[in-house]
Amino acid sequence: MLTSRIFLGIAWLCATLLLWGIVRALSLARWLWIAIIGGIVLLMAAIVLDHAFPMSNSAHSEPPTAKTEQTAKQSSPMPVQTQQEQAKAPGKPLMTEVAKPTPLRPYDLTGRRGEIFLALLSTQLEPRDTVKVGCIGWIEESCVAAGKFLLLFSQAGWKIDSNRVFRFDPGIPPEGMTIASKAPKYTDNLPPHLGHWGAMDTSQVTFWQAFSWMQIPVGASGDPDMPEGTIGIYFGPEPNNVTVRTFRQAQRQLAQLLGMILIGLRAVERTCSTQADACKTKRLQWTQVVSAFLDYCDCGLNKSWSKKWKDASNDANDGPLTIIGRQDKTLQRFIATLNKEKH
Repeated sequence: MLTSRIFLGIAWLCATLLLWGIVRALSLARWLWIAIIGGIVLLMAAIVLDHAFPMSNSAHSEPPTAKTEQTAKQSSPMPVQTQQEQAKAPGKPLMTEVAKPTPLRPYDLTGRRGEIFLALLSTQLEPRDTVKVGCIGWIEESCVAAGKFLLLFSQAGWKIDSNRVFRFDPGIPPEGMTIASKAPKYTDNLPPHLGHWGAMDTSQVTFWQAFSWMQIPVGASGDPDMPEGTIGIYFGPEPNNVTVRTFRQAQRQLAQLLGMILIGLRAVERTCSTQADACKTKRLQWTQVVSAFLDYCDCGLNKSWSKKWKDASNDANDGPLTIIGRQDKTLQRFIATLNKEKH
């Protein structure tokens, strides 16, 4: 702006001197005041032009100073860094976009989810309970889902009561799946939010583990009229607030499930100490459950985990108690590794 003002000042001075010289040359004394007023008008015109049409300083710019360079750097837009560049920059946190959770339909067991569910349900050996499949009669979606699950149960080798879906009218409709087992008739008349504890048999444990792993909420209920050797698998409305697990979340859930399975090894060990005939069946079933979760968890485990488990379970030359001790140590190492932040 300083350079443009100098040019305008020189132009005004030249125009004023020219007008003054013409008046002096013609000896027109009466035009002297007109010349002065004309010079003032030219000065005002120069000021107006300076503000209305500022001249560019690009051709006559001053050499940059440290202050101007700093101002230019501050006003220039900051370049976008890639995640790799941010990771290399010392002292700068990595800026990453947080992925939105993917919604999951828990009752949809098509494709890979169906394969996993069948594998988990097929681990149990005989004897098995008969399965009575039910739904909430006035929620058609739950009955349709119950029919689909009935086919999967049958495909996994479970006997279905009457080969049909029973419709019920529960007083408090539950969300997800409820396991109903035979229970005594209680007379204490507890409020709805309370209940009675009861031990689960092997079939109930199998269904609880399979449904829990598929991210389907599992509840429990007692039915005094339920026949012995039969369990009810009743379906309520499909949960709508479930999202797909990350690998880390799946690994943590696997660690919890393996911890519960490990507790069952104590019962197997007691059986093998006293009942040689029942030992083989119980140990084989327990081993198959662990193998199924390692093979079908889809949680980013290395394939060597399954191989290590098979090696620990190999009974070629060792007795059952020795094998159980080896399996115990191997499973504990798996659980400890899964519980670490990184592995």
